[in-house]
Amino acid sequence: MKKSDLKSGMIVELGNGKRFLILKDIYHNNYPLNFIGISIKDDTTWLNFDNYYDETMMRKSLLKLESDLDIARVYVSPAMKLIWEREDKSLELKEFENKLNELADDFKKLANRW
Repeated sequence: MKKSDLKSGMIVELGNGKRFLILKDIYHNNYPLNFIGISIKDDTTWLNFDNYYDETMMRKSLLKLESDLDIARVYVSPAMKLIWEREDKSLELKEFENKLNELADDFKKLANRW
């Protein structure tokens, strides 16, 4: 799922567990807001989703690779039916690390032959 697939009325859950109602193309105090989310528990909290990558729905951040502000799940309201969930990247990273270690071992064996 891409950020562009999200529609007004959908609910997103971030990695930190906070949920936001998606609102697209609205105005607040005569200021256009392209893509925001209003907190479900606290209607005074909102998040600007313009700062998210379209392909990955991950927040643009220079501080770390993964963020608790990344979109983790998408629901259709009002039934709260889960329609998308981010795959666990930690498993993929572990598999990559294991493969890298295997290649390093193979390289050491090959280097010892010379």
